[in-house]
Amino acid sequence: MRLTNKRIYLDYNSTSPLAPSVKEWLAKGDFVFATPASVHTSGKQTNRYINETSEYLCHLFGNSTAQFELLFHSGGTEGINTFIKGFAAQKQLEGQAIDFYYTSTDHSSVKATAKYLADRGHRTHIIPVDSNGNFDDQILIEKMNQSPGPVLYNFTSVNNETGVQFKLQRAEKIKEATGCKVHVDAVQAIGKVEGWQALSEGLDAYTFSAHKFGAMKGVGFSFFKKQFQFLPLIEGGGQQNGHRAGTENAMGIYSVFLALREMVESQQLVKLKEAKELFEDRFLNLVGTKGQIIAHTGSRNSNTTNLILDGINSQTSAAAFDMAGIDVSIGPACSSGVNEPSPVLLAMGYSEQQALSALRLSFSPYFDNIELDHTWQAVSNVLTGLIK
Repeated sequence: MRLTNKRIYLDYNSTSPLAPSVKEWLAKGDFVFATPASVHTSGKQTNRYINETSEYLCHLFGNSTAQFELLFHSGGTEGINTFIKGFAAQKQLEGQAIDFYYTSTDHSSVKATAKYLADRGHRTHIIPVDSNGNFDDQILIEKMNQSPGPVLYNFTSVNNETGVQFKLQRAEKIKEATGCKVHVDAVQAIGKVEGWQALSEGLDAYTFSAHKFGAMKGVGFSFFKKQFQFLPLIEGGGQQNGHRAGTENAMGIYSVFLALREMVESQQLVKLKEAKELFEDRFLNLVGTKGQIIAHTGSRNSNTTNLILDGINSQTSAAAFDMAGIDVSIGPACSSGVNEPSPVLLAMGYSEQQALSALRLSFSPYFDNIELDHTWQAVSNVLTGLIK
């Protein structure tokens, strides 16, 4: 996507620019500011923004209020922490340690939360994956059925680094075979996979993050089954039925409504997927044996491609793209200027050198063949300079 600063932005899995409808609303300056719990007119006006967003989300995601509750929070990391820690804390209050399952390619917040549980006496289990980011359902089911405590499974529907996608029906079958509870990390799903609006009523909780699809940062939302019990991560004034204390971020919440409504009206998943696949074809034709695409033969979403340029450190590649006015990601964050290999790629069996040579490109939901031509011209110039 070409931004107003004349750069080509290919890092949508990290964060998205604000949707035009959100920017237009913010430019008006008619900000909601009152506490939504207040009984005065200003407070009621703020509450209306939250209610309008809530009603839209429940309608968009086909949510039956008899099945799910809606929870607003600060984003994906808080949502993940809320349900995993909250479920474990609830069971520990009942005198039980849980068995928590997650894959070796899950988001860092999942892995950090797993360590938190292990430090407090719960049992954690890492599910290995192959080079396509896939895992063996039957082995997982057998292990879950041998677990001595209540089982919670974190199911990442779309991987943030590789775009590897798992359909919700897979989690449904695992739950049916084991009776486990399932939290779905759906942070990277919206606008990037077919049927992202459909919630399976058989699963227990879903977490989304607003800045991934053009809404404001610092806000996210989750749906969770009313029967799914967890202790709140944040306690205080009892807002949101006691599930998450603190004055609601009304402006951020309303930006969710605006951005999602715009995406639903304008999304073009078929065109996005076609453009991404054509981009990858051009990449492989250009680099030949000097490069590869992560999980190229696996099931992936419509906007993400993770590339390896053999023998070229990703910091060098990213710097070359940056100088050419192109924003790409090298996966995990750098620490003190040291480029660390991606734990996700290492878990998939790639070597440390390969993991240190990977670049992630994640395209706009509106990326198409017209946009591709301009983008590819700039990208291919950089690639040619790197591999010559």
